[in-house]
Amino acid sequence: MFIKRLCTVLLAVSLMTASISTTGAASVVSPGTWSIGDSFNLVSGTGNQANYTYDEMCNLYLNNYYNVQGTEIDIENSNLLYQQYSVEFDKINNDIASIKKLIDKDKDNVEYQQKLGELITQKAELYVNKETSIITYNNSSRYRDIQRASQISEFRDNIFKTKLIYEKSLIQKTMAEYAKLQANTKEISKSKDMAFQSDIDIYNADYDYYISQQELLTQKVNSNMENLLSSCGIDMSRALTIKVTLAPIRAISLKKFSDIEKSFYLNDYKNMQMGERLRILEGKISILKEYYKDSSNEVKLAVNEKKQAELEARRWLIERRALLQNYYSDYKNKYYEFNIKEKKANALYQKYIILLNKYNYKLATELSLKEAEVNYKIAAQEVWDSLFGYVEALGKIEKAVSGNVSP
Repeated sequence: MFIKRLCTVLLAVSLMTASISTTGAASVVSPGTWSIGDSFNLVSGTGNQANYTYDEMCNLYLNNYYNVQGTEIDIENSNLLYQQYSVEFDKINNDIASIKKLIDKDKDNVEYQQKLGELITQKAELYVNKETSIITYNNSSRYRDIQRASQISEFRDNIFKTKLIYEKSLIQKTMAEYAKLQANTKEISKSKDMAFQSDIDIYNADYDYYISQQELLTQKVNSNMENLLSSCGIDMSRALTIKVTLAPIRAISLKKFSDIEKSFYLNDYKNMQMGERLRILEGKISILKEYYKDSSNEVKLAVNEKKQAELEARRWLIERRALLQNYYSDYKNKYYEFNIKEKKANALYQKYIILLNKYNYKLATELSLKEAEVNYKIAAQEVWDSLFGYVEALGKIEKAVSGNVSP
């Protein structure tokens, strides 16, 4: 027996309020309008519920020890590595100074010359490690902004993904009811010339499949909620309700590509890292030239390494705009798709209500009514699917504005 923990997702406002009046023995349902509403609730556990808003939970998530410390550890580790490499770098410089004094006393000593070459090579590599290690620390403010934007997007994605999974679980129940109705021999005989046992077996199998899918999706909702609570530093067994208002998402107007592009170019973290790498490699070449000639393999290899880094930087300048354009195209499509999907769901809901009224007057079959219900509920789930897609696309744009675009 599949055991479920009570974990449901509820709409905070009525989405399909239908006023019913009685005419004779039949009920007439006024259509109303379908929409996803102004808010929804994520509810976990039973008993006395603690109430949280979306913003309150997001703040708990952002300030969670693991999220905060993860970023701060990266920054502190950058500083510690720099200190470590600096000590080693100073030691190499002292060793170089010592060997140069020995060379001044014995210029023809081949062993001293070889040792100096080895030390210069080590110094060049240590210089690269030392200067690379401090980049995160020197850009800690920008690094924190990027991490924060990524965490906000991740949290929001988890919230809307959980809601979407819940909606998918609901449609499985409706599909199961539809399959059960189709399996009814009397209904099959109404919709076909004759009923076949194989048809009934297929519908019964469909029923079992949809029920198992509902159970699986319910378990996923439970797991997502537990993970959400844990990531916010809340006991996973705690009963709580998270109210998520949709107004902030709906209120975000379509961003212009030029504005996004400008912000991204200004904050592009990868471009900054590449610029720093070119500066560091130039420093490496200068150190090697303290001992090696321009024609030496050591200098040639270092110069070639810098040229490759320059090519990578140039390639990134080309790729980053293409990546940004792809993100923006997806974001723009999702922005308009959501409204279209909502209108489609409303139209199918209207059709369902018309059939419901016909059914109440015995002018439509129960099977045709259930089919109409399935169609509009599938369309409703597609609205949530579209909204989640938009939220994901918006997150990528927000991360780009902070300076982070990844292939």
